[in-house]
Amino acid sequence: MKYSELFEPEPEKWGLRGDPYLWRELKEHFGDNELPDDESKLYLSIFRYCGDRCKVGLNNAETAYVKDFDKGGMSSGEVSCKWWRETGIPLLLKRANYTKPEVAYDFFYVFYKTTDTSGWGIAFVTVGPNNSIENIIKHKRKWIETKTFCGTKTDKYYSPLFPMILSPCEMHKYSSWIYCLESHKYFLSDDIIPYPDSNAKQKDFTYEILLKDKSDERVEKFNEELDIEYVYKKDTKRANCLSFVAALKINNSVKIHIEFCDCYYEMFANMYNELNTKKYTFITLSNWNYYKFLFWDNGKTIRFKIQDYNLKTQVEEPVDIEMPKDKFFKVFNKMLCELQKNLDDFKKKYNLCTETIGTIDYSKLNYETCCSYSKNIKYISHDNELVNNEHKSIPLSLLMDPNYKAREKEFENLYTKPKVEDETPKNHYYLDDDDETIWAVIDGKTHIFNFKEKKFIPVNRGIDIMKWHEFPESELQKRIIESIISFGFKNIDKQ
Repeated sequence: MKYSELFEPEPEKWGLRGDPYLWRELKEHFGDNELPDDESKLYLSIFRYCGDRCKVGLNNAETAYVKDFDKGGMSSGEVSCKWWRETGIPLLLKRANYTKPEVAYDFFYVFYKTTDTSGWGIAFVTVGPNNSIENIIKHKRKWIETKTFCGTKTDKYYSPLFPMILSPCEMHKYSSWIYCLESHKYFLSDDIIPYPDSNAKQKDFTYEILLKDKSDERVEKFNEELDIEYVYKKDTKRANCLSFVAALKINNSVKIHIEFCDCYYEMFANMYNELNTKKYTFITLSNWNYYKFLFWDNGKTIRFKIQDYNLKTQVEEPVDIEMPKDKFFKVFNKMLCELQKNLDDFKKKYNLCTETIGTIDYSKLNYETCCSYSKNIKYISHDNELVNNEHKSIPLSLLMDPNYKAREKEFENLYTKPKVEDETPKNHYYLDDDDETIWAVIDGKTHIFNFKEKKFIPVNRGIDIMKWHEFPESELQKRIIESIISFGFKNIDKQ
């Protein structure tokens, strides 16, 4: 098949007025040359020509102006890079109709560097019959450093694609990676993003906390029709799991939903500590609100950005502030204090977690107290330890105190259950709520219930105690019947 055959017929819709001229120029440039035997080579040949012709990074720019395509009139000569990324190039690859095995393959994200600078490019690599990750890296001699992250299965084989742009919302949902708009590079969670070269868009930090926003159904429903059994789990020994939802409006630019609880103090104390030691840090309030907070300490000033990962095509930065350090922390801590006060009011309203009311004071959070917190953090029992632990959490206010001295003996067994001699082994039964699967630990080994054989069979894996619900043996028959009904097994005798 020849290149020229890919360009007929022309698309019915274009992005901008310069797109048809670039389309026809591509057809003339490649002419009757035979298509390469690999889809990635075809992709790169088209991608590079478009990038060189438009003199922009096709992966990042929205539009480009090409003087040769300017025939007069509004937007003449403008090429839509977005249209070529999302429509033009995919259409040409589809028309090439490369044979792809209809089986599932593992795919990987390969982070790579071509220069000794911070930040990474990303390649998409599928392990198929003609390539492997090792071979791809071996042949890309300009890649001076690489890191590989496993994706999952894909139903088709894809030739390697690089460089590529990840969907912001998918990236936020499944990873802690950050995209830097200035360098157009990706950063891992333990990387340090350099202080921005550009000037900040804003010089002041304002906020508004909306608890009863009639226009915001999410806030209103959560706070006015609070499901206590969902928010407060009485079967665990958590001392600080009551939370409330607020809409946090910052600089009149963005409204962020935040589910605030006592354990947020740990996150903000760690934020202060990292900002003090590394001069850069970031936090993600929760995976479901798709925002990241980025902080830089430049000595006298703080640079603060909020990144929005809600969109599928481009990361946006609705908030970009630079202001004196003392002034910024004063406003930021004041916001946290108001959120904490609202949380304490919720504790009073529902008469829950009342012993923790007033124990957290964000006004005292600074570089000195966060260091004390970091030093004493091992004495906090987190949620996953508390589930199987009789000890209660140390009040967070104590961990802010530089003079706090932990009583070692009192907490020496905090993270381990005491051994009981000659304890008779017991069977434990668990329900995976996601897919109604029934698991058991029998004589110390993991088993799964096989509905067809009507018995537990051993498997080589562990039990996810933190995610699955344990139930007593007396409920076993009831759980089995519920799972059968849930899956609609018609050929299984419910008796």
